[in-house]
Amino acid sequence: MIVLAVILMAITATYAQNRVEAGSCCQNIPGLSKEQKSSITALEQQHLKDMQEKQDTRRKSGNYADREAYQAAVKRKVTDHRNAVRNLLHTEQKPFLTIFRRREDR
Repeated sequence: MIVLAVILMAITATYAQNRVEAGSCCQNIPGLSKEQKSSITALEQQHLKDMQEKQDTRRKSGNYADREAYQAAVKRKVTDHRNAVRNLLHTEQKPFLTIFRRREDR
């Protein structure tokens, strides 16, 4: 029983790590420096935190009548985040961010 629990924990941890890496927009961008990776990771973490706060605030308010305004605000936030990441990339790296966006938008 203990062995099963340990195996389950290991699988769960591996899955969680893969999900984090799979969601990173810099995952497949070649030639990123350590500074770029660090900056992009910080931007991603802040973006996720901001989006969670926005979602939590909306849920706590119970006001779902302004759905279009909320979605527009989220879209602006996502666009701002993508532009911030794009600004950290060199010219030859930027097309790879676009490729990631195409896969993400499906």
